[in-house]
Amino acid sequence: MKKHELISKGAHPAGLGGTRAVYKCANGYGASVIRTPFSYGHEDDLYEVGVLKFNDEDDMDGDLVYTELCGDMVVGHLTWMEVVTLLNAIGDNKAETWFELAK
Repeated sequence: MKKHELISKGAHPAGLGGTRAVYKCANGYGASVIRTPFSYGHEDDLYEVGVLKFNDEDDMDGDLVYTELCGDMVVGHLTWMEVVTLLNAIGDNKAETWFELAK
């Protein structure tokens, strides 16, 4: 597996309109990348990302990560390049540091 791999992409599952892509990293973490009429940054055509923890190899959805430092690890108003940077940080186990710097 590459540092992060796209495992699903399609319409947002909650029926909110827009799209959702799920990426999984070799370390068991990943991200949900969305762009919907209700996501943070939608008015500027930007992305919202939530950090996920996958329970096992077969888990294709993951659970949203919560930390004491950052609370829920969701951030919006990201350009595509910022999404890729965050995906790389997640794959390198540095997402919490990335979130702290992004504040």
